[in-house]
Amino acid sequence: MPSKTRIRLEEDGADLETVYIGGRKSSIQLRIYNKSEELAANGGKDWLWTIWGIEPTPGVWRVEFQLRRAVLKQFSVRSISDLTDRLSGLWDYLTNKWVSFRLQDNENATRRTVHPWWLAVAKSGSLLSGGTAAKRSYLRTAMPAEWYVAHISGCLAGFAARQGLKNLGDVLHQLLDRIRTYWASRDFEGEYRIRCLQLGLDPDAEVQA
Repeated sequence: MPSKTRIRLEEDGADLETVYIGGRKSSIQLRIYNKSEELAANGGKDWLWTIWGIEPTPGVWRVEFQLRRAVLKQFSVRSISDLTDRLSGLWDYLTNKWVSFRLQDNENATRRTVHPWWLAVAKSGSLLSGGTAAKRSYLRTAMPAEWYVAHISGCLAGFAARQGLKNLGDVLHQLLDRIRTYWASRDFEGEYRIRCLQLGLDPDAEVQA
Protein backbone atom coordinates (compact mmCIF):
# COMPACT_ATOMS: atom_id res chain seq x y z
CA MET A 1 0.00 0.00 0.00
CA PRO A 2 1.37 3.44 -0.89
CA SER A 3 2.94 5.60 1.82
CA LYS A 4 0.65 7.91 3.80
CA THR A 5 -2.51 6.18 2.60
CA ARG A 6 -5.42 7.36 4.71
CA ILE A 7 -7.10 4.76 6.92
CA ARG A 8 -10.41 5.59 8.58
CA LEU A 9 -12.63 3.47 10.83
CA GLU A 10 -16.32 3.97 11.58
CA GLU A 11 -17.67 2.34 14.73
CA ASP A 12 -21.00 1.98 16.47
CA GLY A 13 -19.98 1.88 20.09
CA ALA A 14 -17.54 -1.00 20.37
CA ASP A 15 -18.61 -2.55 17.06
CA LEU A 16 -16.67 -1.88 13.88
CA GLU A 17 -18.94 -0.95 11.00
CA THR A 18 -16.74 0.29 8.14
CA VAL A 19 -13.06 0.42 7.22
CA TYR A 20 -11.89 2.93 4.62
CA ILE A 21 -8.40 2.72 3.11
CA GLY A 22 -7.70 5.69 0.89
CA GLY A 23 -9.41 9.08 1.01
CA ARG A 24 -12.63 9.99 -0.75
CA LYS A 25 -10.66 11.65 -3.55
CA SER A 26 -7.94 9.00 -3.74
CA SER A 27 -7.30 7.31 -7.07
CA ILE A 28 -7.98 3.97 -5.34
CA GLN A 29 -10.13 3.45 -2.26
CA LEU A 30 -10.98 0.26 -0.40
CA ARG A 31 -14.20 0.00 1.61
CA ILE A 32 -14.97 -2.92 3.91
CA TYR A 33 -18.30 -2.77 5.69
CA ASN A 34 -20.91 -4.90 7.42
CA LYS A 35 -23.43 -5.57 4.67
CA SER A 36 -25.75 -7.49 7.03
CA GLU A 37 -26.09 -4.42 9.25
CA GLU A 38 -26.70 -2.18 6.27
CA LEU A 39 -29.47 -4.40 4.92
CA ALA A 40 -31.09 -4.69 8.34
CA ALA A 41 -30.98 -0.94 8.89
CA ASN A 42 -32.13 0.24 5.47
CA GLY A 43 -34.38 -2.58 4.25
CA GLY A 44 -35.66 -2.82 0.70
CA LYS A 45 -32.75 -4.94 -0.49
CA ASP A 46 -33.70 -8.33 0.90
CA TRP A 47 -33.54 -9.69 -2.66
CA LEU A 48 -29.74 -9.61 -2.33
CA TRP A 49 -29.89 -12.66 -0.07
CA THR A 50 -31.68 -14.52 -2.86
CA ILE A 51 -29.01 -13.52 -5.39
CA TRP A 52 -26.29 -14.65 -3.00
CA GLY A 53 -28.11 -17.93 -2.41
CA ILE A 54 -28.02 -17.72 1.39
CA GLU A 55 -30.44 -17.01 4.20
CA PRO A 56 -30.25 -13.62 5.95
CA THR A 57 -27.12 -13.96 8.06
CA PRO A 58 -25.39 -11.59 10.48
CA GLY A 59 -21.75 -10.78 9.94
CA VAL A 60 -21.65 -10.69 6.13
CA TRP A 61 -18.98 -8.17 5.17
CA ARG A 62 -18.54 -6.57 1.77
CA VAL A 63 -15.12 -5.77 0.29
CA GLU A 64 -15.20 -3.27 -2.54
CA PHE A 65 -12.68 -1.13 -4.39
CA GLN A 66 -13.26 2.18 -6.09
CA LEU A 67 -10.90 3.02 -8.97
CA ARG A 68 -10.96 6.42 -10.61
CA ARG A 69 -10.60 6.93 -14.33
CA ALA A 70 -6.91 7.88 -14.22
CA VAL A 71 -6.04 4.55 -12.58
CA LEU A 72 -8.23 2.58 -14.97
CA LYS A 73 -6.35 4.14 -17.88
CA GLN A 74 -3.09 2.94 -16.32
CA PHE A 75 -4.54 -0.57 -16.64
CA SER A 76 -5.64 0.11 -20.25
CA VAL A 77 -9.30 0.07 -19.21
CA ARG A 78 -11.17 2.49 -21.47
CA SER A 79 -14.46 0.67 -21.97
CA ILE A 80 -16.83 -1.74 -20.26
CA SER A 81 -15.41 -4.47 -22.45
CA ASP A 82 -11.87 -3.69 -21.27
CA LEU A 83 -13.06 -3.79 -17.67
CA THR A 84 -14.78 -7.14 -18.14
CA ASP A 85 -11.66 -8.60 -19.73
CA ARG A 86 -9.46 -7.49 -16.81
CA LEU A 87 -11.71 -7.96 -13.78
CA SER A 88 -9.88 -10.93 -12.30
CA GLY A 89 -6.51 -9.35 -13.07
CA LEU A 90 -7.52 -6.10 -11.39
CA TRP A 91 -8.73 -7.99 -8.32
CA ASP A 92 -5.40 -9.82 -8.15
CA TYR A 93 -3.48 -6.54 -8.28
CA LEU A 94 -5.66 -4.82 -5.69
CA THR A 95 -5.70 -7.69 -3.17
CA ASN A 96 -2.08 -8.80 -3.54
CA LYS A 97 -0.05 -5.74 -4.53
CA TRP A 98 -2.02 -2.66 -3.53
CA VAL A 99 -3.13 -3.79 -0.08
CA SER A 100 -3.06 -6.85 2.15
CA PHE A 101 -3.98 -7.66 5.73
CA ARG A 102 -1.29 -9.56 7.65
CA LEU A 103 -0.77 -11.23 10.99
CA GLN A 104 1.57 -9.57 13.49
CA ASP A 105 4.01 -12.47 13.38
CA ASN A 106 7.17 -10.72 12.18
CA GLU A 107 8.82 -7.39 12.91
CA ASN A 108 9.41 -6.97 9.18
CA ALA A 109 6.03 -5.99 7.74
CA THR A 110 6.81 -7.44 4.30
CA ARG A 111 7.51 -10.87 5.80
CA ARG A 112 4.34 -11.16 7.85
CA THR A 113 1.87 -13.93 7.03
CA VAL A 114 -1.15 -12.85 5.02
CA HIS A 115 -4.31 -13.18 7.14
CA PRO A 116 -6.34 -16.30 6.15
CA TRP A 117 -9.43 -14.13 5.74
CA TRP A 118 -7.62 -11.87 3.26
CA LEU A 119 -6.28 -14.90 1.39
CA ALA A 120 -9.90 -15.98 0.88
CA VAL A 121 -10.80 -12.48 -0.32
CA ALA A 122 -7.91 -12.49 -2.79
CA LYS A 123 -8.74 -15.97 -4.12
CA SER A 124 -12.35 -14.94 -4.77
CA GLY A 125 -11.03 -13.12 -7.84
CA SER A 126 -11.05 -16.47 -9.63
CA LEU A 127 -14.85 -16.17 -9.71
CA LEU A 128 -14.66 -12.96 -11.72
CA SER A 129 -14.73 -12.74 -15.49
CA GLY A 130 -11.78 -11.91 -17.65
CA GLY A 131 -8.53 -13.70 -18.15
CA THR A 132 -6.49 -10.73 -19.39
CA ALA A 133 -3.63 -9.76 -17.12
CA ALA A 134 -4.00 -6.33 -15.55
CA LYS A 135 -0.57 -4.75 -15.79
CA ARG A 136 -0.33 -1.23 -14.47
CA SER A 137 1.57 1.19 -16.70
CA TYR A 138 2.92 4.12 -14.71
CA LEU A 139 2.95 7.45 -16.48
CA ARG A 140 5.52 9.29 -14.41
CA THR A 141 9.21 9.24 -15.29
CA ALA A 142 11.66 8.66 -12.46
CA MET A 143 15.05 10.32 -12.29
CA PRO A 144 17.81 8.22 -13.91
CA ALA A 145 20.10 6.17 -11.67
CA GLU A 146 22.97 8.52 -12.52
CA TRP A 147 21.17 11.36 -10.72
CA TYR A 148 21.24 9.39 -7.47
CA VAL A 149 24.89 8.47 -7.97
CA ALA A 150 25.77 12.15 -8.42
CA HIS A 151 23.70 13.15 -5.39
CA ILE A 152 25.24 10.50 -3.12
CA SER A 153 28.73 11.28 -4.41
CA GLY A 154 28.21 14.97 -3.69
CA CYS A 155 27.41 14.15 -0.05
CA LEU A 156 30.38 11.78 0.25
CA ALA A 157 33.03 14.50 0.53
CA GLY A 158 31.06 16.17 3.32
CA PHE A 159 30.79 12.89 5.20
CA ALA A 160 34.55 12.32 4.75
CA ALA A 161 35.35 15.77 6.11
CA ARG A 162 33.06 15.21 9.11
CA GLN A 163 34.81 11.90 9.86
CA GLY A 164 38.32 13.12 9.07
CA LEU A 165 38.89 10.52 6.37
CA LYS A 166 41.00 11.48 3.35
CA ASN A 167 41.21 8.11 1.61
CA LEU A 168 38.24 7.28 -0.62
CA GLY A 169 38.46 3.57 0.17
CA ASP A 170 38.30 4.24 3.93
CA VAL A 171 35.36 6.58 3.43
CA LEU A 172 33.41 4.04 1.41
CA HIS A 173 34.18 1.25 3.88
CA GLN A 174 32.99 3.26 6.90
CA LEU A 175 29.98 4.61 5.09
CA LEU A 176 28.90 1.11 4.05
CA ASP A 177 29.15 -0.09 7.66
CA ARG A 178 27.11 2.87 8.85
CA ILE A 179 24.48 2.30 6.19
CA ARG A 180 24.15 -1.37 7.09
CA THR A 181 23.74 -0.44 10.76
CA TYR A 182 21.12 2.17 9.83
CA TRP A 183 18.99 -0.31 7.86
CA ALA A 184 19.45 -3.21 10.30
CA SER A 185 16.59 -1.86 12.42
CA ARG A 186 14.46 -0.62 9.51
CA ASP A 187 12.34 -2.18 6.77
CA PHE A 188 14.37 -1.66 3.60
CA GLU A 189 12.15 -3.85 1.42
CA GLY A 190 9.03 -2.02 2.54
CA GLU A 191 10.64 1.38 1.98
CA TYR A 192 11.83 0.22 -1.44
CA ARG A 193 8.28 -0.61 -2.48
CA ILE A 194 7.02 2.74 -1.21
CA ARG A 195 9.67 4.67 -3.13
CA CYS A 196 8.95 2.70 -6.30
CA LEU A 197 5.29 3.68 -6.11
CA GLN A 198 6.19 7.30 -5.38
CA LEU A 199 8.46 7.37 -8.44
CA GLY A 200 5.89 5.73 -10.66
CA LEU A 201 7.82 2.45 -10.93
CA ASP A 202 6.62 -1.13 -10.59
CA PRO A 203 8.09 -2.49 -7.33
CA ASP A 204 7.83 -6.04 -8.66
CA ALA A 205 9.80 -5.40 -11.84
CA GLU A 206 12.93 -7.53 -12.10
CA VAL A 207 15.06 -4.72 -13.50
CA GLN A 208 14.90 -1.01 -12.67
CA ALA A 209 16.33 1.40 -15.24
